[in-house]
Amino acid sequence: MNKDVTNTFDAEPKSTSGSGAYLPLWLTGLLGLLFYWGCYYVDERGSGFNQYVYGPYRDTNELAAVVPSGDGGMSALGRAKYQQICMPCHQESGSGVPNQFPPLAGSEWVNAPGAGRIIRITQTGLSGPVKVKGADWNAAMPPMGATLTDKELAAVLTYIRSAWGNNASKVTEDQVKTVRGVLGGRTDPHTAEELQKTPETE
Repeated sequence: MNKDVTNTFDAEPKSTSGSGAYLPLWLTGLLGLLFYWGCYYVDERGSGFNQYVYGPYRDTNELAAVVPSGDGGMSALGRAKYQQICMPCHQESGSGVPNQFPPLAGSEWVNAPGAGRIIRITQTGLSGPVKVKGADWNAAMPPMGATLTDKELAAVLTYIRSAWGNNASKVTEDQVKTVRGVLGGRTDPHTAEELQKTPETE
């Protein structure tokens, strides 16, 4: 009697299906979908977990657009012109497109002490090989800034030199006017080799 009772309680439970317990396939798919959505949501709205960015804004650029800057609207003008003219190639993030358009974020050409080189690039365009952030590029840039006024070009270049972690000095209308005067109506694009002969402080 005692032996039979012991065997009854010690026996391992057996699966009636012949296999272990598994999550239903639909539940596994639902959990995967929720995980994917969560990652996408955080990536889109997390702004890299920047402590200064909060809803409904998704990144520092959106936040800057609504914060009064006290610069007479130059920041808003610069951002608007960037989105209109530059963003299709260099992207909203300033990261460019691999093997096509170089990045502006962290670029040594953008962050040079002076604005002379970047004014020349936007005014006449750039042709031939150029090195940006240690990578070689060989794409022609058209003179996108040639159709802008001195104020508009100064605004968009100031925006580029202060966005995405760039921390260069602002560009003034007088600087743009001076460089345009030196160029004297030139339409031929500059080369990187030629631009490097222009001091970074000019």
